[in-house]
Amino acid sequence: MEKFRTEREKQTDPLTPLFAADWLYRTGRAPQAVAMLRQTVAEPKTPAYRATALLQLAIWDLLEGDRTKAAADLAALGRPNNGPGVIAAVAAMPSASAAEWQARVERLFPAPQMQVLRRTALGYALLLDGKPDAALPVWKEIAAAAPADFFPATIVARLEGRKPQFEILPTPGSVNEFRALADKLAR
Repeated sequence: MEKFRTEREKQTDPLTPLFAADWLYRTGRAPQAVAMLRQTVAEPKTPAYRATALLQLAIWDLLEGDRTKAAADLAALGRPNNGPGVIAAVAAMPSASAAEWQARVERLFPAPQMQVLRRTALGYALLLDGKPDAALPVWKEIAAAAPADFFPATIVARLEGRKPQFEILPTPGSVNEFRALADKLAR
């Protein structure tokens, strides 16, 4: 990671701290990762990076079961302008039964063309609310609809207690804000 970080910093890439924080979080050093991103949010290099850092913090808050802190980070983020932001905003809603989560996403995303977003938001909301049994059939649908995407297949495998067929490799140009969720399911 240090070699990767050194090379990225030579390019003055504003996402380098996010990669470093993600690595810290996913290797069991959550307090250091959170501190790194909170410091970066307090002294933003670019508005886009600040938004990405706040979104990542909100997702980590949800992984830790702290909906209040997640809501505060999402409020600081403002109106979500991408899929992960919308999904995190939905998942940060108060804990509910699986049936209530289903009703919520149907109210939030009623149009037929929003089916993929509705299903994805439901899958994440159920997992982040500690309802893996209710989430499994939803994630099976998500994986079936995107057979070339290893992430949903990994979530299904982990929910079924299996090792994923393919490992999820990091993408050098972006961070999967929800990657730590797959790690958490592996424990």
